[in-house]
Amino acid sequence: MERGGGRRAGLRRGGVMLKRIFCRIRAFSLGKGPNLCHGGKRTNGKNNEKADFMKMVPLSLRAASSAAILAVAIAATPRPGLAAEEASTAQPAASPAADAAWQAFQKSLELPQPPASWKQTPPSRTDFEAFRQQYLKKVVGAADKARAFYTAFPQDARAVDAMKQEYQLLAQGQMLGSKGLETRIAGLEKKMLADKRLPAEERIMLRFQQLRRDLQNKALANPAKGVDMAAYNKGLEEIGRTLKKEFPGEDLPYHVLLSVANRLDAKGKRRLVEEIAADPKASKGVRDTAAGILRGLDALGKPISLKFTAVDGRQVDLEKMRGKVVLLDFWATWCGPCIQELPNVKATYEKLHPKGFEIVGISFDQDKAALEKFLKKRQIPWAQYFDGKRWENEIGRRYGITAIPAMWLVDKKGVVRYQDARKDLEKKVAALLAEE
Repeated sequence: MERGGGRRAGLRRGGVMLKRIFCRIRAFSLGKGPNLCHGGKRTNGKNNEKADFMKMVPLSLRAASSAAILAVAIAATPRPGLAAEEASTAQPAASPAADAAWQAFQKSLELPQPPASWKQTPPSRTDFEAFRQQYLKKVVGAADKARAFYTAFPQDARAVDAMKQEYQLLAQGQMLGSKGLETRIAGLEKKMLADKRLPAEERIMLRFQQLRRDLQNKALANPAKGVDMAAYNKGLEEIGRTLKKEFPGEDLPYHVLLSVANRLDAKGKRRLVEEIAADPKASKGVRDTAAGILRGLDALGKPISLKFTAVDGRQVDLEKMRGKVVLLDFWATWCGPCIQELPNVKATYEKLHPKGFEIVGISFDQDKAALEKFLKKRQIPWAQYFDGKRWENEIGRRYGITAIPAMWLVDKKGVVRYQDARKDLEKKVAALLAEE
């Protein structure tokens, strides 16, 4: 069992909440709306690619730190006590001097919090700037104490924790617009990557973040030209291959490559996935995932069979739905882009259902009651598959679904015709309905 798991989770949730508050504050200071924090609706045409890319870019590139799933186990703002509590299980402090330095560092982590009233009433620009400067001063000061600790006591059991917390603090400072931290952060990353006391899974995450940041800075170097998505995808693939060489035996490089595959056309996706499926150095789990994706690719243009009891008790059998056009919607209530797509999906259903259009939802949720509540609240009438296994969803695993929303369209003959139905959904459904 992970040490401090419950408390770590609580701190992570607190850190996320604090980031949201700061993001709203920062949005106000820049004269932006809430979409700066949560992303907006999809746009059409060429702008859509750039909008999608910007959603992928960690806020560190726009003056905030990355909150992506591939963070270096440092998603929350440091809090006093946690690192000391964990380090003490490894070995006792080296000396009274180290204890005193550690306590001084812990004291410095008592950072100011934004006034509770700001959640309801945005602050004035003057008040915001005053708080930002106060917070930045405290954050950088705490980072200095963390560095002073591991510099003076490099062999102390808490030295690695101090490095991690310095990294968090500097990222928080960057999030709030502090200038001149890039060089310090880069130097700290280099130091952490070289420190073998840091677990391999943390070092590889750090290295990934480092490489991805460089790629994104390059991609955004000339805003007037926009983002070259083909070049970005190629760069991301190179990152995956670099990580494979530097960290043999780790799964992350393969997951990076699989994420690239999901952004390519069918030919490019198959090339990359076949390579992973045949790689003897990849773990069984990775190869199984790749094999599932290949099964999904092979399903295109072929009849598909699907039979189950829906969450509401309805019997679903695609064989009995021949003569209708069916959308297989792989989604979840916790998936933001899925929820953003829902109005478009419902509108298409309401318009074309009388002409023979059906939807079958494949839910990646874990909580059945929460799913049922959501379906009732949003008045979603179509049947839902649910097994509570999230990413281990049986149907999802069978067809290699590694990203949602994923929308497949099945024609009147029961053949999978589209695996990218999210774009121009109504147009595609109407065309299939018009077929004999």
